[in-house]
Amino acid sequence: MHSNPDCSEPTDQYKAVFDAIDDGACIIEQMPSGSNGPRDYRYLAVNPAMRRMVGVRDLTGRSVRDSFPDKIEELYDDFDRVLATGEAARVERECTPQGLVFDIAVSRLVDSPGCLLAIIRDVTGRRRDQEALRRSEEQYRQLYESMDEGFCIVEVLFDENDKACDYRFLQTNPAFERQSGLLNAVGRRMRELAPDHEQHWFETYGEIAKTGQPSRFEDGAAALGRWFDVYAFRIGDAKDRHVAVLFRDILPRKRAERELKQSEERTRALVNASSDIVYRMSPDWREMRQLDGRGILTTTEGPTVRWIEEYILPEDQVTILAAIDRAIEARDVFELEHRVRKSDGSVGWAFSRAIPVFDEHGAISEWFGMASDVTVRRQAEEQRVLLNSEMSHRLKNILAVANSVASQTLRSAPDMPTAQKALAERLAALARAQDILVTGHKEAGTVSDLVEVATSIHAERERINTSGPVVRLGPKASLALSLIIHELCTNAIKYGSLSERIGHVHVSWSVEDAQSNQPPLFRFDWVEQDGPQVRQPHKSSFGTRLIALGLGGGQYGKVDLNYDSSGLRCHIVARLDYLVAENA
Repeated sequence: MHSNPDCSEPTDQYKAVFDAIDDGACIIEQMPSGSNGPRDYRYLAVNPAMRRMVGVRDLTGRSVRDSFPDKIEELYDDFDRVLATGEAARVERECTPQGLVFDIAVSRLVDSPGCLLAIIRDVTGRRRDQEALRRSEEQYRQLYESMDEGFCIVEVLFDENDKACDYRFLQTNPAFERQSGLLNAVGRRMRELAPDHEQHWFETYGEIAKTGQPSRFEDGAAALGRWFDVYAFRIGDAKDRHVAVLFRDILPRKRAERELKQSEERTRALVNASSDIVYRMSPDWREMRQLDGRGILTTTEGPTVRWIEEYILPEDQVTILAAIDRAIEARDVFELEHRVRKSDGSVGWAFSRAIPVFDEHGAISEWFGMASDVTVRRQAEEQRVLLNSEMSHRLKNILAVANSVASQTLRSAPDMPTAQKALAERLAALARAQDILVTGHKEAGTVSDLVEVATSIHAERERINTSGPVVRLGPKASLALSLIIHELCTNAIKYGSLSERIGHVHVSWSVEDAQSNQPPLFRFDWVEQDGPQVRQPHKSSFGTRLIALGLGGGQYGKVDLNYDSSGLRCHIVARLDYLVAENA
């Protein structure tokens, strides 16, 4: 192929235009090639923009291959095709080692068939932007198609009063059908797919379409049998009234929440109906998170770490902590009957039971427990044990008392007939007192009668002085006081003032009027004088423990035993309303 003699630089009249073009522009001709040589083109004219583009001051006469060494064959194919057909072509080619991309418009010169005019524009930035946009769109497409949430774009439809009345589905993602249950929705209206769909859905989307204010909400769709968590926002121009909706069916979660709420309400109702103490503890029991004392214990105002000092007696704390440690280690129920400090300051008994609550990982998140006030039962058990022991104690003591009565009677009687009569009377009195002690007969219901019966069996009855008003007690209180008087009298005869000829006892009782909304109090005093020197025993006997129990089993009164050197003094105080009750 030979050089085309018609190809030349632009004439002066076109050169100014040629040089002023912002894009690179050049005129090239096909160069002759040998039988084995590569095909080539050379520059005949180059404008300033082209020289700046390739970074060479003068390209005239040089090979195009030198300017674009990469992928030149594809570019030459384009040139050859334009020369052969005469049809202009426009292509984009990445032609440099730097990865620059050029938009090249090539056309054959009319007056010079062997020459081409090429207009070249650097579109590398545009190509990169397009590629970045393509990658971004691909990422969003993958997200759009793979996300679990349903997504749709709807066109909200309004009636003649500009009130939202329906919407048409314009686009949906693959998860849409699974989340909504609607099939083949694109292009169709919601009223067509679900005629009974609630009006508030249309109103909500209509408001978003008008105002452009996005909204996140949860609501039910009864017509679809679902409950949705929704985020909706306007998309596009306001006039289009298009709304994008991202949603998820949360009906299973709502059902679980409703069932949990119902379960909690049932549990709360059960707890409220119970009189038991309710409490919650941290996993390690260091913190009491809540305690409803139900008037038995002091209710906590908030979490506390001082619960064991507030509610548990010091001597019981080691036992309780050991039981807690066993429950934590076994991850099983805590169960223990123990003493507690009650809200009124007294000491009571509680049967406590707590179960561990586990989280989703199987770890203990807290302990939930309830405790019953078993104070009355424990006191009743103690009294029952005491009474059973009393029966045994009476059987042992009765012979000693009878022997003492007989000895004193025989020693003081002037003759045998007198002694026999006095002994018979005193043994009968002992039997009557024993009936009261064992069975609680009501025939000696006043304090004066109880004292008279309990002391009349003794030969030295004249050395027991009594004083006090008429006070009638209930059956249980009568029995308790009879036991106490009998025990005091027996101890006085054995060890106290009545064991000496000059010793005597003063017994008195009184009622203290009610004060400050408190019930009246009953007071009973036993004072021994002129007997042997008294010392407090190192070990409490059964009789002493019986006296210390007092009236009301310790719950409604107290006892003060004073081992004064001049003689034993016993002071008992108890609530009168308890003592006079029929069941007391």
